Amino acid sequence: MADADYTPDLFAEFKSRRGYSLEEHFDKLVDGDQKVVADYRETLGDLLLENFTQTWTAWAHRHGAVTRNQAHGSPANLIDCYSAVDIPEIEGFGLTDFKIKGLRTDSGMTRKNDSDFSMYKWASSAAHINGKPFTSSETFTWLTEHFRTSLSQMKPDMDLMFCGGVNHAFFHGTAYSPKDDTWPGWKFYASVDMSPTNTIWRDAPYLMQYITRCQSFLQWGKPDNDFLVYLPVRDMWNKQSKGKRLMQFAIHTMDKLAPEFVKAIDQIDSRGYDCDYISERYLMTTGYVDGMLQTAAGTRYKALVIPDSHNIITPAVRRHIDSLRAQGAQIIVGTDAASLSKAAKAEEMKARLGLRMIRRSNPQGHHYFIANLSPRDINDKVSLAVDYKNALWFDPMNGRRYRADITNGKITIDLRSGESMILETFDNHDALKMTGDTLQTADGEVIYYRKDAPLDGKARLLKGNWQLRFTESVPAISRTYQLENLQSWETLDDSTRTLMGTGVYECKLRLTRQDLQDGNDWAIDLGDVRESARVYVNDRFVGCAWAVPYVLQFSDIFHAGVNTIRIEVTNLPANRISQLDREGYPWRKMEEINVVNINYKKTSYADWKPMPSGLNSHVLLYRVK
Repeated sequence: MADADYTPDLFAEFKSRRGYSLEEHFDKLVDGDQKVVADYRETLGDLLLENFTQTWTAWAHRHGAVTRNQAHGSPANLIDCYSAVDIPEIEGFGLTDFKIKGLRTDSGMTRKNDSDFSMYKWASSAAHINGKPFTSSETFTWLTEHFRTSLSQMKPDMDLMFCGGVNHAFFHGTAYSPKDDTWPGWKFYASVDMSPTNTIWRDAPYLMQYITRCQSFLQWGKPDNDFLVYLPVRDMWNKQSKGKRLMQFAIHTMDKLAPEFVKAIDQIDSRGYDCDYISERYLMTTGYVDGMLQTAAGTRYKALVIPDSHNIITPAVRRHIDSLRAQGAQIIVGTDAASLSKAAKAEEMKARLGLRMIRRSNPQGHHYFIANLSPRDINDKVSLAVDYKNALWFDPMNGRRYRADITNGKITIDLRSGESMILETFDNHDALKMTGDTLQTADGEVIYYRKDAPLDGKARLLKGNWQLRFTESVPAISRTYQLENLQSWETLDDSTRTLMGTGVYECKLRLTRQDLQDGNDWAIDLGDVRESARVYVNDRFVGCAWAVPYVLQFSDIFHAGVNTIRIEVTNLPANRISQLDREGYPWRKMEEINVVNINYKKTSYADWKPMPSGLNSHVLLYRVK
C-alpha cells in the first residue's frame, strides 16, 4: 500500500525505540504534536529499513541475487534505504526545459520534470559513500505524450542524470507485444516506448551507443566529489506535523518538504563544487584519514557541510562531528562561497560557464563528463580543480578521441548548446606520445584534431534540386517528390500527412578541383530535423544526427565532379496514431489504466495536428579546420 502507516508491531516497536508509549500519547499524534509526530515518522522509517529493505537484501544475497530499489516515496531516511540495496535507483519523471538551442519543444504535450538535479543525487550519494559501483535510473518516464517523444528530447535529461551520478540506465515499462500483432501492438501507459514498433527504434541504436560510451566512463574509477553534506532528515520529520502524520519523500514533493536542503545543494553546485549526502547512520562511521574525511567504505571527501546552523542534530552525532573537527577535519556550516573555497577548489566550468559535469578519479588521473545544457554555445578557456600533465577529449557521440588545447595550464572547452563531451586528464606526460605527425595514446589509439569551426566562416546552402522518396513507411508511397526547397513531408499531400516511417532526401552537388584545394574536411548542418537522420555522401555512411546540434563531420569523401548527398530522415508515429483514432480503430488493448495522457486521463489523439516530419529548415555545408 502506497500510504501504509501502520503495522501490528508498531506500538511495541515505538516504545522500544523511542522510550515511551505511543498509545498513551495517541491524542498528541492525532492532534499533530511535533515531537510525537516526528518520533512516529522516525519509527516508521526504522521499521521500513530494518524489517523490509535490509531483510529483503539479505534474503536476495542468500539466494545469489542482487537488489535494486527506488527508495524515494518512502517515509524513511532515503540515504539509509538506498544504502541498504546493491543498486540504488533514482527516477526521472517528466521533461526538463533546458532551453537548449534548436531543441524541439511540444507545447501542451509535455510535463515538467519533478526529479531535479538535487533529487538525482540521493541514489548516487548512497552508492558513493558505500563504494557501490552502480547507480541506476528509471529513465524517460513521461517525457511527453505517447508517440511524440524523440531521441533528441531524451539526450539532455539523460545527460543531467549522468551529471547527477547515474551510470546504469534502464528504460522502465516498455510492454512486450506479440510480434505479429497489428501496429501499434500492446502499449504501456507511463514510459517512452522503446520497442521495435516505434519508428524511433530505427535510429535508437545510436542513442544506445551514446549511453554505452558514457556509462563506460561513469562506471570506471571512483567518485571524486568535494563535500559530504549532512542530511537534516530530523528537520524534515519535524515539519508539517498537523493534518498529515505520514511523511513520504517522493520526487514530486521534495521541493516542499525540504526546500532549504534543495537550495543548499543548488548553491554548492552553482559555486563549482559537487557533493554527496550522508545520513546520521553513515556519518557516525566516517573517520578522518590522511587529511580527508573517509567513509567506512573508503570514499574520501575534503569537508563536511552542515546546511544550516539550526539543523537538528542528536547529541551523539554532534559529539562525533566535534571529534572529527578536533582531529583536523573541515566542518562547514552553511554554503557561503568563502567557506567552501577554503576546503576545495571550485570547477571554473561550473561556477563561471554554467556547465553541468561530474568528475571521477582513475589510475591514470581523472575524467569528467561535461554537458552544455544551456541555451548558449561555449568556447572558453578554464582551469581545472585537479592537477594534470596532459589531457584529451572523448566524444561519446562518435567514439573518437581528440587533442585537448592546453595553453598556460588552461583547457579550451568548445561545446555547442546541447553538446556533451568527456575530458580525460593524465598525471604524467607519457600517457600520450607523438609518432611522426600522429598523436597516440600509450596503447596506440590515434588522437584526432577536433574540426568544428568553419575554415572561412562561409557555409554553402544546399537547395534547388532535392528529391524525396519514402521507405519503410505506412502508408507505403511509391512516388518521388521533386522539391525546389526543403520542406517537411506532412505538408505535401493527404497521404504524407499521416505517414510514419523514413523519408529519403537526395541532392547532387558539383565540386571542382579548386573547391577541394583548401582541404576535404567538411561538416554538414541539417538544421531542424524531425526527428533523426542518417547521412550518406557518395553512398558512404557519414553518421546519424539524432540530437541537437544536428551537425556531422566527414573527411575525404567528396571528389571533383558530381557528388550525391542522401539524408534518410525518420519521423515519429504521432501522425499515424492520430489517424487511427480518427478512424475509430481499437488499438488500445491493455486492461486497467491502459494508455492515458500525461495527466493520467483517458484520451483520444484524433484532434492532434500533424507534426512536422523530415527536414524542416535548411541543410548547410561548410569546410572545417
